[in-house]
Amino acid sequence: RDMLFFVLPLAITNIAIDIGEQFVNAGISRGSNVKATLAGFGLGYSLVKLLVGPLADMKSVGLVQVLSHENRGAALRYVGLCYAVIATVMGLLARSPLGWVVIEGLHRTGPVVGPITREVLLLLLFFPLLDALALLHAGILLRHGRHANTVATASGMDILCQIGAVLLQLQSPPANPLHLPIITVYSGLCVRTCVCVGAYYYHVHGSLPRTVQQTDTADSASKIFEFAWPLALVQCTQRSTRPIVNLAVSRGSDGAQGVAVLALAYPIAHLPYGWLNELKPLTPAFCKDRVDLVTNTSGSNMQRLWRFALGALAVSFSLMIVTMWTPVKTYVAEHIIKAGELSPLLTGPLLVFSFFPFPVSMRAFHTGWATAVKCTQPLAASAFFRFTGTCVSAFLLSYVLGYEGATMGTCCLLTGFTVESLTVVYVCRGIRSRLRLDIHTSSNSDIDTAHGIHKPRDFS
Repeated sequence: RDMLFFVLPLAITNIAIDIGEQFVNAGISRGSNVKATLAGFGLGYSLVKLLVGPLADMKSVGLVQVLSHENRGAALRYVGLCYAVIATVMGLLARSPLGWVVIEGLHRTGPVVGPITREVLLLLLFFPLLDALALLHAGILLRHGRHANTVATASGMDILCQIGAVLLQLQSPPANPLHLPIITVYSGLCVRTCVCVGAYYYHVHGSLPRTVQQTDTADSASKIFEFAWPLALVQCTQRSTRPIVNLAVSRGSDGAQGVAVLALAYPIAHLPYGWLNELKPLTPAFCKDRVDLVTNTSGSNMQRLWRFALGALAVSFSLMIVTMWTPVKTYVAEHIIKAGELSPLLTGPLLVFSFFPFPVSMRAFHTGWATAVKCTQPLAASAFFRFTGTCVSAFLLSYVLGYEGATMGTCCLLTGFTVESLTVVYVCRGIRSRLRLDIHTSSNSDIDTAHGIHKPRDFS
């Protein structure tokens, strides 16, 4: 029951975020120059999400590593250093020949979509910093007191602000149609960041110790980097697959149309399965005992967490069947997001998306377990296999077999997801075997010789 009340607000928030993206797309669809704006904003936003990869898992850093003011200071320094690099790259893409090579050259966007994409990169320059601060403090709130309701409230206010911004701008459309999604994104993000940081100071700051005496505590930006770089690499790879797929789709006979269809299909399909990513903080929040995490004995917390994850998978796949295999998807495409002439092209991608819950749930659960035991380095291998799987499938489907369009791109995404999830499961099995051996070899110090009782170790 505690797990349900912990995950439910986060899951509802995740779904609400996707609804917010639908309102953004709907606002763009009701403006002028729809196809170019959708393609330019979709490509630019995906590039921004790719560049934000090193800061995208700051929630895990806050959840696992921030136990004191010293740890939080180290995490903030890490955020500042990463943001300096990200902002520099975004500026170069927006205002240097490098941007022409990446956007017009690689993606073949043409003279209309290319300038829109570069403008998106420039206007979203502060997005990485604000998002990282919100995620870091959300993780701290989940760690210290399990304030899942507060985190969900912050995200909910983000979505409400986005919806309100879209509705207001539709009443008085801006002269530049690209300003609608930019203003919408910033309005919600600023509110979410303020709520998360404010809630941290209200709930946690006063009770957080100045320092902790632990050998594995993250008291410097370098130690934060040591923990976070595998997660950042995985996030960068996950986010790079969409630009790679956009690249493969954009080089087809009607590339701009294919990219626009993907930009519409992804948030629709993400609704029933995206919330499964909220299984990641479940294990760090509910299971900190070393023996319980590693041995996974019958009746343990890990057994209950595993059953809960399987139940979440069943719910998500059922939602996929109901929404992606029925006329519901047609109604959403035609009457809610107003896809117009692009509506028939959404059918194929959405059917492929219906199988995403399987790899996503397995990846989220096992990544959360690896984070809980603070053994993230082996996860870096999954980034390589996902990147390879996506690139190989894109090459085979587009250049060898001659497929093109959004459905081909979605198949590439599914291949990358599946290969990555299988790698994560395999890697976590190896970590668990090694930790079991460590527990066995150190049994003399972990077992009370008088009573034969295990003394659990805390991973906090």
